[in-house]
Amino acid sequence: MEHMEHPERWRWIYRWLYRKADKILCQSDRMVNEMLEYFRIPREKLVRIYNPIDFQRVWDAAQVGGSPYPVPGPHIVTAGRLSWEKGYDVLLDAMPEVMEVVPTAGLYILGEGPRHSELVEQARRLGLAKIVHFLGFQENPWRYFRHANLFVLPSRNDAQPNALLEALVLGTPVVATDCPGSMREIRDCDPTMVLVPPEDAGQLAQAIIAACQSIREARDGPAEARVRMRRFDLREVVREYSEIL
Repeated sequence: MEHMEHPERWRWIYRWLYRKADKILCQSDRMVNEMLEYFRIPREKLVRIYNPIDFQRVWDAAQVGGSPYPVPGPHIVTAGRLSWEKGYDVLLDAMPEVMEVVPTAGLYILGEGPRHSELVEQARRLGLAKIVHFLGFQENPWRYFRHANLFVLPSRNDAQPNALLEALVLGTPVVATDCPGSMREIRDCDPTMVLVPPEDAGQLAQAIIAACQSIREARDGPAEARVRMRRFDLREVVREYSEIL
């Protein structure tokens, strides 16, 4: 916790350490800009390389076992650590408004984390216990993404959300918050991705409703997804690493 109590001291230490490095890898263009602004790192030391997604592995795994959903839907899925920064409490606050318009919708939350009990209680308090399903860790989350009608990421902060990228690779429509991280860079690859302000349950609900009312039936195959999302493809990221070694 010392770095929280003495931020200026730690900023100086980080700046000193960063200046010793030959190259500094950043996960997004936004991170590059933050390094320039807050730590005054020379621009030539900063390299933006995204975390890689193995497109073919994701695609192949998503085809295994068929749909995991037992009812017609629409099925809304999200995945990640059940922690404050992921904003699942905001998503739950949005769901009563969603259910008023789309009463057959179901929300499926994949993942584990410290806020599990709080979120379960929040869902119960909001009268959502029957339509919100906490599924915990899943060995194959990709079939949930593939067969969902919508992937939602309600994060308050998210450097590079791999689950969201995997959903886009599988052709699943996405609603996400315009939080700090690489969200706008990801949307540059797929303009159909809808961004709403973080911490705004009302706008999140409206975006989910609109997405549920205009469900896309046609989805890209792996070749089309590889072209559209190529900057995150494992092969492209390996190539970028090879250029700086």
